[in-house]
Formats: sequence, structure tokens, C-alpha cells
Amino acid sequence: DVAIRTQFVLAQNLTGQTCYLISFQFGITASTINAAYFTTAFVISSGDNLMCMKTKATPFLSSGGSTLYNASMYLDLGTLCYYPIDPTNITASTLIIQANIRIPVTTTVPVNNQLSVTVGALVNNNQSTSNTTVPLTVKNYTAYTGFTSFSNDTSNVLITAGNSTMVDGIRQMATYGFKIYLPTDSQGRLQITISSIAISNSVTVDIQSATILSAGINVGSFMYEYALGNKYQWTYSSSVGSSYTDTAYLDLGVITNTGVSLMQNNFSNLTDNFIYVQATGYLTDCPAAEQNTTFTVGLNAMYAGHNISKTYSQVVARNGTEKPVMLVNHTDITSGNYGMGSTYSGVIQYSHANNSNAECINAQIIIYIPTWVSYQSYNSSTLGTNYTTDNATYIIFNLGTLLFNDAGILTFSLNIGTSNQMALVYQRYNAPSVTIPYEFMCMKRPRANVAYYPTSKIFTFPDIISLSTVMTSASSYPSLLGGLNSCQFTTSVSGSDASLVRTTGWQTGYRSDSWMLSGATYVQINFGNLT
Repeated sequence: DVAIRTQFVLAQNLTGQTCYLISFQFGITASTINAAYFTTAFVISSGDNLMCMKTKATPFLSSGGSTLYNASMYLDLGTLCYYPIDPTNITASTLIIQANIRIPVTTTVPVNNQLSVTVGALVNNNQSTSNTTVPLTVKNYTAYTGFTSFSNDTSNVLITAGNSTMVDGIRQMATYGFKIYLPTDSQGRLQITISSIAISNSVTVDIQSATILSAGINVGSFMYEYALGNKYQWTYSSSVGSSYTDTAYLDLGVITNTGVSLMQNNFSNLTDNFIYVQATGYLTDCPAAEQNTTFTVGLNAMYAGHNISKTYSQVVARNGTEKPVMLVNHTDITSGNYGMGSTYSGVIQYSHANNSNAECINAQIIIYIPTWVSYQSYNSSTLGTNYTTDNATYIIFNLGTLLFNDAGILTFSLNIGTSNQMALVYQRYNAPSVTIPYEFMCMKRPRANVAYYPTSKIFTFPDIISLSTVMTSASSYPSLLGGLNSCQFTTSVSGSDASLVRTTGWQTGYRSDSWMLSGATYVQINFGNLT
């Protein structure tokens, strides 16, 4: 932030009363647009010879060719009258105007290059010859070593708002409010860190969001950039490498307490020097989160060499009803009707529901496969996934522990078999529907309070996959069958006339369950050499 003061001498040595329309025009000259922006302008003082002025003129801000900022500013003082009270005293005929300009963090002017601020006076709507240009050199804010002038209240640079101790259940959203106090006339680089303290390599409080709610008139010139959304970015990270984020960080660059409201005699000690910061988060179901355990969430402000922190204490509340609640669904990758020897591919998606308040321990997906379906391959977005199978009735995918932020995708493929059993099913039902059940299963972490859900309880979330199958019937080829003689048909069924297959199909007695499941009963058609 830069304050530019302009002195304007009006009507010195005049012996008679004269009134003028006075206004000022401010602009930014740079080789590129979006170099800087104006925040305010006001009258610092006026001499005894100058009267009848708008003492609290409001500046009018406009883009001035910038696509992001207010690069032009107009201050209309209205009618200003000169009275020859002390005509030979220059100070008595002098106006002092202050304009505040901010170089944004993302200024388009390269470091060590210049931009210029132009100040023009308009008298009776005509451009005065008393114009001036002020050059500014852009410096890198990350290496800022400018002045820092603190008043005596430096020990109170950071204070907290609200209750510093709160009691919450697992995954119950909490709000942490802080306010940062910057003393009058102070200036420095401000870096804000909000974090929870990890225990035993586990995140205790997941920081969901952080934001600056507002800033007082003396310290809030950066808010124009912040409100754009793409100029200042909070960055979130995990100190232990999990999907939980326990740290939120924001670098605001150089922040100045301009003291504007003091100079305008409109100072409020409750708001003008404060930056209001808010974060949200919730207690995780980490191993240490037992009933009445206390965790810590704090804000650290590094400002002009001062490193000051304030913390909240968050106490764990439990009632024994905590349990994992999972959202599980599947999507078919392949579609249509499945014939013998074809492949089915699908996706199972899983995540914690909003009302889930226990982490999912020993998570598994078990797919129950019919004997005529076999496992082919899989891919999982959950790190460390492995599987076991008996190659006959099930496949178990072991997913490990799923935190509240963990959402996964399991992609898998199954072979529709060509076994005798599958052939019998196709022949018996012509086009059967194959049902493949699966379940998502997990447990909760052991806790001292197990009044409702002991750690041995398995929580299951079942679903089914239904496939339509298709077969090619021999009756679809009557010309082929008609050209065969009875000797080309053989069967293991005593007393059957295999030749009748050509015209009437199997007789009722031969389609009974015991016949189908015998495994040793068959019909064989010898087609010979076909081209």
C-alpha cells in the first residue's frame, strides 16, 4: 500500500473573495494493464483561507482501462471558496489531498520495473497546469524488508474471537473464529497458518475450509484482490500424508494499517484495525479420539517479524453409537447380453455417507460368483488393495482403512464361463438372468465406550449385479439339422430317441432338475466337417 499526498495552492495573494469548482483526477500509467489499483482518496487538511468545501468528499472509482481493478479515481470537492484572511501565507491557501494505491500481489509490472501515478487538478472543470506524476518501483513482496512501525500494543497483534474451548462429536462440523489486530501505522508481510496438531502420525482435526470474512477500513485494502477469488489462494495440506488436511495456509503479501479512519476522524476501535478469519473442520475418528480427549486447533500469524498464535481446545464427545455408514453402488462398463465365453466389466464406487461418524476399518468388498463365472482382473483407486479368492465361489478385495475423506473405485472383470454347468444353464433357461451378489463390509475402530456397537460388529452394505445372457439355439438352423441322420445323434439317456431332437427338442422328463444337475447326462450332435 502506498499513500500519495498532493499539496495544491489555490489563489495565493488574492485580496478578494473568490469561489471555485475543485476536483482531482488520479490515474495509473504502466506498460501493462492490471498493474495497480486505487482504494480511496480524501482531504487531509485545508488552509484557513479555504472554506465551504465538501469536507468528506467520496471518491468515485472506475476501471480506467483495467480488466480487474479500479485504475482511475475521481475526487470532487465541490465549491471551494477563497477568503483573504491571510493572503500572504501559503499554508493558509494550501489543500493537502491523500490518495491510497495498492500494488497487487499479481501485478503485471515486472519486479524492479516502474509504474506511475498521475494526479491532475481540475479548476472550474478545466484541467489545471498544476499536475504531477509519482513514479513507483515494484518490489518482490516475498523479500520485503520495508519499514515496520508499531505502536505500544504489539503484544496484541493476534487475538481470538468466540469460545476457546468446544465439545464436539466425531465428524461434527465446528467453526473456529479468529481476528488479527494490526497496530496503526504498521506494515509488513502477513502469512496466516491454521492447523491442528497431529498425534501418533494421525490427523486429529480435518480442516475443511478457511476464509477471510472481512477486514477493517484501515487494513482491508487487499480485500479487493481477495474477493476476486483467483488472486489469493488458501493451500491445504496434510502433515502426515493422509486424505485429511490439517493445515491451511495463506500468504497475503505486504499488509499496511493505513490509519485512514483516524485521519478522517471516524475511527472505530472495534473494527477498523482487524482482519477476521474463519475456519471450519471436524474431529476425525483417529486412534487417539477417545471420550473427553482434547485436541488443538490454532491460528498462527507471521506479521513483520512477529510470530503470534492463538488456539482452540476441542474436546471429544462420544455416546457409543458411532458407526460407519457407506454409500456403495455399481456401474456396468460392458452392456448387452452375455454369451458363453464373454466378459463382464463393472465398477463399484464407495465412500462415507454424510451421517457416517466412524472410520471404516478392515474394509472389504466380497463378490459372490456362480460356479460358471470366474475372476479375470481388477484395478483399485484405493492404495494397497489386494484380493483373495477360492476360484469357485467368491472374490474378496481387501481395502484396509477408509477415512471420512476417502472415496474409492474398484474396477473388475469377470469371465462368463464355458463349463458344463454354464452350458446346462443356458440350455435349460434359454436366456437366463445371472445374478451376482456383492457386499461392502467393514468394522469400527476399537473404543472404550462400546455400549451400542462393539468392535466385533461387521457393518454390511449389500447390492447385486444382474446380467442378461443369450444363447444360439440349434433349432435356429433347421436346414443343418435336417441334413443329419440319426447316427449323428448320441445320448447317454437310456431309452431316448436322439433323432427327435431335430423336431421336438428334449422331452419333459429329460429336463427335470435331477437330469440337469447330474453332470453325466448329455446329448452329442456330430456335425462332421463344416465349411
